[in-house]
Amino acid sequence: MNRTTVTGLVVGACVLVSGCYNGAHEYRRLRDSNAAIAGEVAYVDCGAHGLVVYSFVAKGTEHRAKAPPGLPPCETARRGDPVTVIYDPEHPEVNTLRSPQEAYEKAVGWYMPEWGFIFGPIVALVAFSIALHSRKRQAKRTDIDQGNVK
Repeated sequence: MNRTTVTGLVVGACVLVSGCYNGAHEYRRLRDSNAAIAGEVAYVDCGAHGLVVYSFVAKGTEHRAKAPPGLPPCETARRGDPVTVIYDPEHPEVNTLRSPQEAYEKAVGWYMPEWGFIFGPIVALVAFSIALHSRKRQAKRTDIDQGNVK
């Protein structure tokens, strides 16, 4: 296996490993230990993306979160409408309007972290440059070995 192949495999593995992490561990905790509490719709904007924000009070603190698409439907949601919030009693900032299992399943999966969009192209450019340089050196060595040097 030549150096270019090894470099490509290492860079590819780094990208895959960095993209595999996600926040599902929070929702795994929520799935395993949760409580239901009454909340209400705090904000509705049915513009381009149908934003519904809900709020609830846990441990004496008000928490707000963006509702999942369609829960409740933006077209029928009104400020003050009641919602049932499922939350992690130890970490109320982890909450959902979905069932805990569904929230966990939605959170699991591959995603590219924000920093990946910044550093990914840089890493790809460096890897491409290394591969190109390695290929040129390999071609030069082949020419020397075959006696094709001018």
